[in-house]
Amino acid sequence: MVLKIEKMIMFFIVLNAIKKNGWNLINYILIIIKYILLNEVIWNVEPIDFYKIFPQCLTNNMYKHWNEVEIINMKQCNLFLNRSNLPECFDVLLLDGGEFTTYYEFQILKSRCKILMLDNINVDKCKLIVEEIKSDKSWKIIKNDNTRNGYLIAEKLF
Repeated sequence: MVLKIEKMIMFFIVLNAIKKNGWNLINYILIIIKYILLNEVIWNVEPIDFYKIFPQCLTNNMYKHWNEVEIINMKQCNLFLNRSNLPECFDVLLLDGGEFTTYYEFQILKSRCKILMLDNINVDKCKLIVEEIKSDKSWKIIKNDNTRNGYLIAEKLF
């Protein structure tokens, strides 16, 4: 019970910071759900090829910092896919994760979903995913919109 109360206190502290600083509420609610409430992630060990996939993290100090913080936080989380009651295939998969986690989440889950909804397709974390979907005949793009940072909805053709 104490853990739940601590998580709720953290939730309200973060919401207050969001309001005070005018941050994008949706992104921070997703972070809260991912790390504080669910405390589960898809993967939590930095991939060996990380800097090959995201070389900008070697030269951009802000990106490097974001990734380091994300890895530290993720290592404290349980792995969602370790649950015993998960279906082999998810009807819908929404990926709107951290700046450099989304690509690897997609790689792990792309064969386990029927519909993929991908947010922020015009930023680094999703550009490679969009390229892969567009070049893979097993995906059918249902919607590709560049509003805001863009989003994509695709259907997996089995």
